[in-house]
This record gives sequence, structure tokens and C-alpha cells, in this order.
Amino acid sequence: MPQSLASLKSLADAVPVRLTVEERQLQRLLCSALDVSEYTDKVDVYSRDRDRLIRDNLYDLYKIMLGLNINSSKDQGRKMLVKAFESEEDESVTQSMAIARCEDWFRKLFELGRRYKRMNPDKMRTEYGKLVTLMQDAVQKERLMSMSVYEPVRTVTDVLKEANLGLLLEDEQLTVAASPIEKTVAEEVSAATKEKEATISELCKKYGGDDAEKKEVVELCIRSLDDGSCFLRDNAASLARMIELLKHYYHPQTGAALRTKSGDISISHGHGGSKLAHSHAGHFQYVLESLTLWKCVLSDVFRLWSAAEDDMLDSSSNYSMRNTGQGIHRMKSAPRTGRAMRGHIATAQSQMGGKWVGTQIVHLGDNDVPNALVFIDKYTQIPRMINPIVKVIESLDSVAELPGQRAYLEKKFGSVEDCKLAILQDFFRHAFDGSGDDGGSCIDGRLTSAWNWCSKLHKKPFHHVFLLCGFQGFDGQW
Repeated sequence: MPQSLASLKSLADAVPVRLTVEERQLQRLLCSALDVSEYTDKVDVYSRDRDRLIRDNLYDLYKIMLGLNINSSKDQGRKMLVKAFESEEDESVTQSMAIARCEDWFRKLFELGRRYKRMNPDKMRTEYGKLVTLMQDAVQKERLMSMSVYEPVRTVTDVLKEANLGLLLEDEQLTVAASPIEKTVAEEVSAATKEKEATISELCKKYGGDDAEKKEVVELCIRSLDDGSCFLRDNAASLARMIELLKHYYHPQTGAALRTKSGDISISHGHGGSKLAHSHAGHFQYVLESLTLWKCVLSDVFRLWSAAEDDMLDSSSNYSMRNTGQGIHRMKSAPRTGRAMRGHIATAQSQMGGKWVGTQIVHLGDNDVPNALVFIDKYTQIPRMINPIVKVIESLDSVAELPGQRAYLEKKFGSVEDCKLAILQDFFRHAFDGSGDDGGSCIDGRLTSAWNWCSKLHKKPFHHVFLLCGFQGFDGQW
């Protein structure tokens, strides 16, 4: 079913616009520079003269980026730097002055890197952390560096307004052009794809006319909005499926279910590493509210990501270096992220009928979650944890049809259904039992417990079943 025009219009305010071919070249340049950089290793240490340390290392990194730009863009990069060194009124131009004159280029470079990351959470895993931390220092040291490197991430709405194409967001045809295709039958998918492409072409002609550049902008924005819609749909799909499995196999009160011999998922403190104690009914509610909350968060991840970056790059509040017990981290408050997260908790609780079993404490700016960057990194990894488990459950029936596999599953677990139950029962119990270094029933502790379960998969009796189904790891690989 196509999305409503109102939801697409709201989504356009948050969805980053696709990178152009030229921007992708710059994005690769940025990744190359950040890949070889040791900025955080050198700067995130205790030092009496942090200003000098930050300034020197930022200039070193800026020089690397400018050098790579000269090498990749040839004359364009060289001309930009030559212009930066041009003197005015016979004054001598230092390297730092020339770098400051290139601030527009750095703003563009850092903006497109952040924009790319939001649309591709599995990319730039180490580079993104370096990018945000160096920008955090650059923003706070603007006066010291005499340059500004911050620019808001360009969204679909921003680009359309710049091109005077805002009316596109009021067109009902957009609901066809920028909504995910929900069909599953091959013929229906093919027909829906053709209709979608024809609608995009029609909109490009309608709003672009004979102007080739405007047509490109229209198509870029439509496809960016479509990317965002599909991204959010896919993020929430695995969680929706896990909720279906929970409700299918377990009764919310008694533990009885459709095809299970033992439908109990109660946990007791100390048993199996659990730090919580819940009856079956209490734990069913706890698991369901956790999955529902994660689904709410991932359905609005673009806005949450924007809030996290705004908190990290807010120059009005400083960070402090602190040993959290998990190494030295930048401790910084995150009021925007906290407000957004409390809104999602309220939404999830409303969907649960007002009930809530665990605590609603959101750890931000403390030893558990020192800053918004750590926070957003945790939540964007949820699909990497849930997707493999769902894929194993859904592929077990077809795997059982392979020679010898059904006999193995029946000997080991009793039946294919019992194998599914063994996996789900263990996951629902011990991925939500408060275990882990900073586990518990708080909002952050739920994720910690789930990742703790994933880290111990190799010790589970069904680990070989995961391997039979093609599982390679929870690191985005399959």
C-alpha cells in the first residue's frame, strides 16, 4: 500500500538526498583520508595542552585531504589551493590561513560524508566516528582555527526548495513514485516497477519541463525519498516479523501456544546468567515492549540521527574526557537525543496499551552511554542482530529438504518446529535477561543484553543450525 502524501512530505524533511557522481568521488577521498588518520588515537588522551594538540592534528588531517584532492581532481584541486595562497596587499599567507580559506570545500566534504553515512549505516564504520569527533573539535575551536566546517545535512526538502520545486511534495503521484513496492509475486512486482518508473518519468517531465538540470534534481529527490522509504520499511520489517514470531509461538499469559511443547519464557535471577526475574507473562510483556520500542526508533531513525549529530556538534556545551570503565570516552550531554528517545518510549508504551515492565531510564552522557555518537551507533546496529535470526527461522523449512538435514534436525531437536522453538525460546529468554557489562531493564540495557546473547551464539546447541542456514556473523554479512 503506497504511503500517504503527508507521511512522505514529513519524511522528506529528514531523508538525506542521494550523492551525485561528483559527490561520490569526494566521499571516497574523505574515506581515504580518515582511513589513514590516527586523529582520535592522538587527540583523545589526557593532555595539559589540548588546544595545541587538537589544532596541530586537525591541520595535519586537512593537509592530507587537500593533497588527496589535488591528486584526484588534478587542475581543480590545484587551482583551489593556489587561489587560497594568493596574497592580498602584499601580506604573506601562511599554511593555516590558506587552509582557512578552503573552509567552504571542507564544509561540503564533511556534509556529504555524514549524509552518505545516514543512508548507509553499514559503511564508514570507523571513519564516521573519526569524522564526528574531528568536527566536534573543529566546531568548538572555530575561533582558534579561524574557520567553520559545519553545514547541516542536505535533505530532500532542502534541495527541492533550492530549486523552487517544493510543489512536488504536494503531488499525489509522489505516493506511487516514492513508496516501496510491497508485491511478492514476480509478475506483480514487474508491473508495479514499470508503473513506478513511468510515474517518475512523468513527474520529471511535469516539474522539469525542458530543463535537463531540473529534471535531474526532480529524479534525484524522488529516488532519494524512495531510498528513505525502503530503508525505513526494511529496518522495521525484521522487528515486525520477530514480534509476529513471539505472538505466534507464545501466549501472553499462560505460555501455551499453537505448536509448542513448552511455551514458557520465564526467567529467574542467576539462572543462565540472567540478572532479572520475570514470570512468563511479565517477560512476554518485557520482550514485546523492547521489540516495539526498537521498531519505533528505527521507523524514525533519520530524525534521531539528526538529533544525535546536533548534540555532538553543539558548540555551546563542551565535552570532557573520562574513563568510563570501557576506555577513555568523550562525555557529553545529549538533550535533543534524550527528548527524541523519550518520545519514542511514550509511543511504544501507547502501542502497548499503557503497560510497561522495565524501567524507562535513558542513559546518555554517563558511563554507560557517554555521548550521542555511541547511542546512535547502538541503535543502527539492531537490524544486524535481528535479521540473521529471522532469516534462520524462515529458512529452516527449506534447509530441512536438503539431503540428510531433516534427519539431523529431528535427531538433535525432535523436529524442525522444535528447532525453531529452541532458538526462539533461548533468544526471548536470554537476549532480554539483563545480562552484559551494563545490562539491566533500562532502555540501553536491553540492547546490551541482546548483543551479549549474540556474542555467545557459538556456545549455543543450535549454533550449527545457524551455519547450515548460511549464517556467517552479526557483522552485516550473510
